[in-house]
Amino acid sequence: MRTISITEALNELKLYDSKITKAITNASFVGGAKKSSDKIGVVSKDIFNERAKATYQSSIDLIANRNSLKSAIVKSNAITEVQVADKVMTVAEAIERKNSIEYEETLLSEMKRQYANASELVNKENKKVDNKVDELLATLIGKDSDKKISKEDQEAIEKPYRDKNEFELIDPIEIYNKIVKLEEEIDNFKSQVDTQLVISNAITKIAIDF
Repeated sequence: MRTISITEALNELKLYDSKITKAITNASFVGGAKKSSDKIGVVSKDIFNERAKATYQSSIDLIANRNSLKSAIVKSNAITEVQVADKVMTVAEAIERKNSIEYEETLLSEMKRQYANASELVNKENKKVDNKVDELLATLIGKDSDKKISKEDQEAIEKPYRDKNEFELIDPIEIYNKIVKLEEEIDNFKSQVDTQLVISNAITKIAIDF
């Protein structure tokens, strides 16, 4: 039984992955040769048989050790807690959010796009309304540029037209506030999660028996 940090375990895990791939890729588990010959290729059948058995057993042992190591890491991650920004979560939860945060980023991007497009539409259409109101008032004044119209007359023309034609933002979720909040959460998480995981992995220990 030995005790190692999660950081060491992750490094060993990469090494096991490499060893397993190499062992399987370079292995010769079965072959064909003449019955009358004591060789298969350039080696004797006895040596080939011994190597095949040893390579197979080595591959099985490497895979078993790798799986045990991975299982120990997963179990540790499920109970070890870290604080990222103002939220406490398990390492497993932090890793999962890190891997799936693209969905939150996609949501943020889409909300920004729709908010910008809707705001642009409202502003553009209301600019048209402003211009039309100016035209209506100019018509009322006529050619006499010195003519003054009362506030009541102006409102009698302007208000009904604006009430009927002005655009407004239909915003049931208060999207600007949602954008600000989500963007802050994403930025805070991404800026801290890697550091917190590195620290946690360095100080968290697991026991393994191989």
